[in-house]
Amino acid sequence: MTSPINDAETKAFFKEHNYFGISESKIHFFTQGTIPAVDTEGKIMMESKTKVALSPNGNGGIFVCLLESNSALFPGMQKLGIEFLHIIGIDNVLNKVLDPLQAGLSICREKSCVIKTMPKRNYKERVGVFAKVDKKGYDLVEYSEISEEMAKQTNPKGELLFNHGIGTDNVCRQCVELLCGFAGVDIGF
Repeated sequence: MTSPINDAETKAFFKEHNYFGISESKIHFFTQGTIPAVDTEGKIMMESKTKVALSPNGNGGIFVCLLESNSALFPGMQKLGIEFLHIIGIDNVLNKVLDPLQAGLSICREKSCVIKTMPKRNYKERVGVFAKVDKKGYDLVEYSEISEEMAKQTNPKGELLFNHGIGTDNVCRQCVELLCGFAGVDIGF
């Protein structure tokens, strides 16, 4: 996944390095979505007098981006027998790529998705959280979507309610099939 800012440069870098020994046909690029950029006071920033400044829509935007930009990618994954997606945010250098414990947990516990979280240091830490949203279940909530009042809320033990910080390290089993279904793509079963 690239951003509109680095898409051409990233593609050129891969080409210059001969796709790091991987067949070019097995490398698929897609561009991340954007949202209006805001300053620390929530005011929309301008790139020029007539153009709103845009910034990437965050790590959680990968799912929408994949569905909107290249739904043909998923049937290709299914045909290749790809069963897992390991999604790691670019800004989390501590993630272990293809963590065997995380993938193993998904297999042993027969879970379709395993997400690592870590406790936030304090309510001000600028990290998205995994939280129960209404009665529909759990969701990734960007830190910018949580008011300061909500961020300060605690449970009876004094722990932050919005404490499950997401470093974007997700192993998704059956994601290919699930996302094809969301995209309305017929994958033949």
